[in-house]
Amino acid sequence: MSKKNAINLSNETQEFLWYSYFSTSYENAAKDIDMALYICAKRAYLDLNRTLSFNTVDENEHRNFRDSVCDIITKSIKEKIFNCNKANFDNVHSNICMGIVDYCNDYLKDKREKILKVKESEDKAFHYGQAQKCLNMTLKYMIMMGFWTEKFNSIIEVFHVPVDSYIMEAASNLEIMLPRKNGDYGKYSESSSKPWSKWNKDDYVKFQKNLRIVLKNKKPSETPIEWEAHAWIEVAQNKK
Repeated sequence: MSKKNAINLSNETQEFLWYSYFSTSYENAAKDIDMALYICAKRAYLDLNRTLSFNTVDENEHRNFRDSVCDIITKSIKEKIFNCNKANFDNVHSNICMGIVDYCNDYLKDKREKILKVKESEDKAFHYGQAQKCLNMTLKYMIMMGFWTEKFNSIIEVFHVPVDSYIMEAASNLEIMLPRKNGDYGKYSESSSKPWSKWNKDDYVKFQKNLRIVLKNKKPSETPIEWEAHAWIEVAQNKK
């Protein structure tokens, strides 16, 4: 990653931004990119942490669970994402997400009780929508850090968009229909749309497929992950 940029920030300013976001300096991250990848996974976990309900208030148990999830993600990226191609990226991504879902739902606080709480109206505590958020945001933070550009060059055009409520709204503006709480599909609505954290695999796969089709027709010069970068900001700005 080059420390030069279009607006000519000083090295000190860039270091401040790095540390503010990733809790480490550029120099330290560059010395140990395995550590840097793990930092990306931990930062991504924060993006879904608020959607989790625990059976325990023990913060050590929470941290152990977080670290276990981050271990799975970093190992999967190094062993699977780094070795895939455009043709099998979707299958590799799906297998990783399903692995995260299964692991999180089976993760035990002890031999008697699972650490995650299952809400009354649901059949599981951890969903595909949460797995995609953690994996996709890890990959996005890796792009931001810039240490893996060479590894990503051949597959970045098929990278998935991390789904959250802002991206759901942005996609709805492109006339992409979204899953609703009642099982139907429609334009984004904060009250009636199914929260991204509750999406199942079918919801997610259909969304990514439709987004690719629409972007290919309406914005052929942009990859999905390039579109996401400005689409998220535009929705955030409008909400202000």
